[in-house]
Amino acid sequence: LVRVFSARDYEGHGNDGAVLKVTTKVLDGHTMLVVRPQVVRSAKKSRDEEKSAPQAAKGEGARRPPSPTGPPTTTSPRGGAGRRVER
Repeated sequence: LVRVFSARDYEGHGNDGAVLKVTTKVLDGHTMLVVRPQVVRSAKKSRDEEKSAPQAAKGEGARRPPSPTGPPTTTSPRGGAGRRVER
């Protein structure tokens, strides 16, 4: 059981939200849970960036670099956690 609470723009603070996509995958005869996190971008931040786009073109605004992504985290049905290894 996993509970995730994440609300973008919670109380108008302009924070990003997040979701976890959970799927199953069979690897070497074992069923694994594949958990993929995804950021839900703040609507407030997006609007603010659109307003400052002309300034950014002049070098006056700075954009946040994209978040790094890695391989999805997996959990076995027996409760062990780890990283999926590509073969």
